[in-house]
Amino acid sequence: MFCIACHGPTGDGNQLLGAPRLNDDIWLYGDDIDTIKASIANGRNGQMPAFNELLDDVQIKLLTAMLISGQ
Repeated sequence: MFCIACHGPTGDGNQLLGAPRLNDDIWLYGDDIDTIKASIANGRNGQMPAFNELLDDVQIKLLTAMLISGQ
């Protein structure tokens, strides 16, 4: 999965890359479904790349559900 490259296999993040933890309850841009989908699809502030060209809508929805569920 693409997330692992920056956020690590367990979602611990990587401070050197500016990749935040994904396995805690702190969400920089918000933790609602639409905000997380937007972050994945469109990227954030030139740091997180946009994945709307690499992932289809169903894959983005599944990834969002996984992040929200904490898996």
